[in-house]
Amino acid sequence: MNIQKPQPEASSLLPDTLAEDLSGIKTTMPVFSEAKYRQIFESFEDLYYEIDMSENIRVLSPSVLELTGWRADELIGRPVRDIYLYPDARDTLLETLVSRGFVQNYVLQLRKKDGTPAFASINAHVLYGADGKPDGISGTIRNITELIQAQNLLRESEAKFRTLAESSPFAILIYQDDRYIYVNPAAERICGYTAQELYHMNFWEFVHPEDRPLVEARGKARQSGQTPSTNYEFRIIAKGGIEKWVILNGATITYGGKPAGLISVFEITDLKRAVQEKEKLQEQLRQAQKLESVGLLAGGVAHDLNNLLQPIIGYSELLLMDSSQKDTSKRYIRQIISTSERARDLVRQLMAFGRKQVLEIHSLDLNRVIDDFIRLLRRTLREDIQIKPELNPDIPNIRADRSQVEQILMNLAVNAQDAMPDGGLLTIGTENAVLDAYMVSQHPDVTPGAYVQLLLSDTGVGMNADTTRKIFDPFFTTKEKGKGTGLGLSTVYGIIRQHEGFIWVYSEPGHGTVFKIFLPVSGEGKNIDVSARVNGVPAASGNEAILVAEDDAMVRELTCTMLKQLGYRVLSAESAEECLRLAENSIIPIDLLLTDVVMPEMSGKDLHLQIARIRPDVRVMYMSGYTANIIAHRGVLDEGVAFIQKPFSLQALSEKIRMVLG
Repeated sequence: MNIQKPQPEASSLLPDTLAEDLSGIKTTMPVFSEAKYRQIFESFEDLYYEIDMSENIRVLSPSVLELTGWRADELIGRPVRDIYLYPDARDTLLETLVSRGFVQNYVLQLRKKDGTPAFASINAHVLYGADGKPDGISGTIRNITELIQAQNLLRESEAKFRTLAESSPFAILIYQDDRYIYVNPAAERICGYTAQELYHMNFWEFVHPEDRPLVEARGKARQSGQTPSTNYEFRIIAKGGIEKWVILNGATITYGGKPAGLISVFEITDLKRAVQEKEKLQEQLRQAQKLESVGLLAGGVAHDLNNLLQPIIGYSELLLMDSSQKDTSKRYIRQIISTSERARDLVRQLMAFGRKQVLEIHSLDLNRVIDDFIRLLRRTLREDIQIKPELNPDIPNIRADRSQVEQILMNLAVNAQDAMPDGGLLTIGTENAVLDAYMVSQHPDVTPGAYVQLLLSDTGVGMNADTTRKIFDPFFTTKEKGKGTGLGLSTVYGIIRQHEGFIWVYSEPGHGTVFKIFLPVSGEGKNIDVSARVNGVPAASGNEAILVAEDDAMVRELTCTMLKQLGYRVLSAESAEECLRLAENSIIPIDLLLTDVVMPEMSGKDLHLQIARIRPDVRVMYMSGYTANIIAHRGVLDEGVAFIQKPFSLQALSEKIRMVLG
C-alpha cells in the first residue's frame, strides 16, 4: 500500500465550504440515533468520528486516546486539520468524497499529542440531515502504523538483499518448478546468458549430463527432509558449450506460498584446473623420484657386482691358460667367461641407468653422429625396417658423450624394430627446441632454455597409457620371457638424465610410438635465439573463437589455458560427439578448429569434414604427439595442412595460429 503525499492547498480547485462541496450528493443513509452510536462505540476497536460542515470535530469514540494520545473531550470542537500531520491532505480526501460520496482505506498520517506521527487508514461517508441536505462526515479510522512500519522494514530488507545479491561474486539463483525466478549479475557472468534469457530456461539445461545424477540425488534428498551436504562440486555447461566447474550451496525456501530452491554458485574452474595440474606434477615428481631412487640403488649394486665379476672373469681366464686343463674343463670355463661377460654388460646398463658411468663429454654435431650411425643400423636391423633421416641442418652442437648417444640410438632403434614385427618405417630426426615457461610447467625437472631435439618414431603396434607410464622402469618389459632384460629404455633414460636432458614418449595402440629426447646445446657452433621465447612471452595473439577437441583432459585444459592467455575465446570438447554438438549449438562464430589427429570416435580429419558441413568457413589446425610427416605418410592427413606437434610451447602455438588465421 503506497503512502500518498497530499498536494499543496494552492493547487486545489475545491469550493471553500464543505456544504457547497457535498450539496449535490444524494443518499438514502439515515441519521443514526444516540443508541446506535453507543453500540458502534462499544463494538468497534477502530476510532469512530464525525465532523460538521465546518470541518470541526463533532463526535469521537473513546479509542481516540489510544490512537492519538488525546482524550475525546480535548479534540471535540476543534478543526480536524489540527490532528493531520499534513493538513493539506484534506484536499485530496474531499476530492474523493465529492466524486464518489465515500472514501475507503485512504492512508494519511495523524499527529499524536506528543508530536509523533501515526499512520491511519480512513473510511468516510457523507451524513445527511432530515431535510436531505449534507450535515457532515462520519467514518472510521484504523491505526496501521505497525503495518506501515513492517512494510517499510520489508522494503529495506528487500533493498539490502538486492544490493548484497547484485554485488556478490557468487551466482545467486532462485528457481521454482525448474524455472528461474531471480538471478543476479554474477549468475549472468558465470552462465554466459542475460537475466532475460535465463528466466526462459530450465535449471537442468546447465547441469553437465555426467553430473546430473549427483545433483538430482542431492535435490531429492533435501526435499524429502534429509540433510545431505549442501556444498558440492559439479560441472555446468555455460553459453557456447563452455564447460565450467562450480561449487553449489542449496536451500529450500517458500516463495508465493510454494516451495522454491535458492542456490548460490561459485565458479572454481581455475582452482580445479590448478589442483589437477598440481596432481599431475606431483605424479611426475613421484615418478622422477622413484627412478632416481632406483637409479641410485642400481648404480650401487652395479659397482659391487663389477667387483665380484672381475675375479670371476680373471680367474676363469687364468684357468683357461692352464695347459693341464682337460677339454671338458676348458669348455666349462669358457661358458663361465661367456656368462660373466653377459653379466658385465648387464652391469654396465645398470650403471648407465644409475648415472655412475664415466662420460667423455665433447661438443658434438648430432647430425653427423646420426649420419655415421645409420650406416651401422642398416646392417643391424632387419631388411623390412626402412630408416628415414630427417635432420635439420641448422641445429647447434650439443655437449655429449658420442658413445652414449650411439647407445641411445641403438637401444631405441632395436626397440622400434621389435614393435614392427611385419616391418615398417623408423624415422630419426633432429630439430631446434626452445623450452619456455609453459613447457617447463609440465615437466618440473626441466630447465628452460635452448635444446636440440632428437626424435625417433616408428609405425609399430604402439602402447597403451599404462605401459607408457612404466617403460622407463628397470626390468619392465613387454617382450616374451627370455627376449628382453627390461633395461634397454631405462638405460636410455639414465644416459639422457646424466646429460641433463630429458625424454618424452607419445604412443597409442595401433598408431606407433614417438620418442623425443631434448639435449642441451653446447654453446659452440650454430646458435639459436631464445631470448624472446624462454620466458613464455607470446609473439602474437588474437580474439577469435577457437574450438579445441582433445580427449586427454590434461592436454586439453593446458591448451585452453594457453589460448585464453593469448586472448582467444575458447570452447573445448573431450570427444568428437561433444565437439559436433558445440559446433551446431554455439551462437558465436567459430573461427578455428584445433583438434587432435587421433580421437577415440573418429579421426581429427573426419571430425573437421563433419563440422565443415555445419560451419563451412571454419579453419582447422591439427595437433599430435606424432610428427607431421608420419601422419601424412599414414594417410591420416594431407601433406601441407596446418599442424603443430606436441609438446608445443606458447610461442610456437601463438605463431602457428596466427599463420592459420592470418
